[in-house]
Amino acid sequence: MQLFECKDYRAFIREWVKSQPRNGHGQFRKMAEFLGIQTSMLSQIMASHREMNAETASSLAEFFSLNELESDYFLCLVQLERAGNQRLKSQMKRQLEKLHEQSQKIEKRISKTRELDEPTKAIFYSQWYYSAVRLVTALKGIDTIEAIAERLRLSRAQVARVTRFLVKHGLCVYNGDKLHYGPQSTHVSAESPLAARHHLNWRLKAMENLEGLKSTELVFTSPVAVSKKDAELLRSRFLEMIDEWAKVVDHSPSEQLMCLNIDWVEIE
Repeated sequence: MQLFECKDYRAFIREWVKSQPRNGHGQFRKMAEFLGIQTSMLSQIMASHREMNAETASSLAEFFSLNELESDYFLCLVQLERAGNQRLKSQMKRQLEKLHEQSQKIEKRISKTRELDEPTKAIFYSQWYYSAVRLVTALKGIDTIEAIAERLRLSRAQVARVTRFLVKHGLCVYNGDKLHYGPQSTHVSAESPLAARHHLNWRLKAMENLEGLKSTELVFTSPVAVSKKDAELLRSRFLEMIDEWAKVVDHSPSEQLMCLNIDWVEIE
């Protein structure tokens, strides 16, 4: 169950436990130990015999490894259950709606973003090779202009120009004479006029590989006719997948350069 589609914190906890290895066996005990409470107290909370307090909810969000937005939503669900009158319940519901709306924006779900000024963005997102040069510096042994040029099949002069730009704006750093990937990621919002250019750049680059796909690569195209309700459901599932993708990528050793392109659009 995706947290932002959940209206009951107990239902989310049960689904989270069920999704764990061995169908969640032993998870409630681990949860109670992490929270510093008796298992019986947690059982009473899950049976609706008592409500969870804010301190316990905050610790449980940490146990689940929720990000800031997810934690706020989870705590709001708990506060909704604890609300003693209709006015407070209505306030909590409005807050949940606002948090749900924020969750639909991808930039709210990806952490460690670096906000570039507009002129810098215009250059960085103008061509695929600006982000490619930056990303490839995270690969082992790809830390000089010559190595980058060979890896990406670009001219040395072109790579030199791009690296000067990246270093100037803190997106790459030099350690001695070796070029390294900067500490933060970048993101262009869906509302930006540069978003279409960014998406197009990488889709065109991906198309170059269509005729020689490796067994380790994957391309999927499937025009379908679905209900409006299921279209929204699938969009939410894709966002959930992007959450998991980002968590894996954040902790994955840099060994090869890959590109994820997802298109879920209405054909008119």
